[in-house]
Amino acid sequence: ACEALESLVVPETRDLAELTQLLRETNDGDIEYWCATMIGRLGSAAASATGALANCLLDSACLAARERAAWALSEIGPPARGAVNALLQIGPEDPPRLQRLAASAIQAVGRRAA
Repeated sequence: ACEALESLVVPETRDLAELTQLLRETNDGDIEYWCATMIGRLGSAAASATGALANCLLDSACLAARERAAWALSEIGPPARGAVNALLQIGPEDPPRLQRLAASAIQAVGRRAA
């Protein structure tokens, strides 16, 4: 049910700047999670949010938000290549699901750092 409800909200590219700013400015894990979700749904059109997602991935105190940031980078794909160095910082000390999402994102964006 949660997945169904989550898929009902589709952001528009005009919302990207506001979502990115909110992601940068908040310390609330729920807000970080939902911003990353909405940004990821925009796919490659959200390339300008790559830095904010990378920061969330590395700095959020909320594991779910960090995982969602990795997922969003994967959804952006090659235009998020600038986040490879952040993704590579996810290592064996991190939770297994976050490791898998980061590895998947590296494959989606390509290994070459920008």
